[in-house]
Amino acid sequence: MKFHEMYPKDRIYAADFGGKPVTLTIKAVEMKALGEGAKQKTLPVWHFEETTKTFPAVKTNGVCARAMFGDESDEWVGHKITLY
Repeated sequence: MKFHEMYPKDRIYAADFGGKPVTLTIKAVEMKALGEGAKQKTLPVWHFEETTKTFPAVKTNGVCARAMFGDESDEWVGHKITLY
């Protein structure tokens, strides 16, 4: 497998931030199957106003968003989050 196949360019990575926190506005949250074969997982993928890159959110991210914005992910739209 090639490096770019392991780490798709359409996703946000910590290295994109240049060591600084980045604040983004949630535009949408969708459930999406990621990976292939036995390693495929369905995760919530967050979309943002400020970039076309997406953020596949693990459960810890979702727990934090729920604590800040409520249980319904549709209500997260328009809220800002800071990624480190």
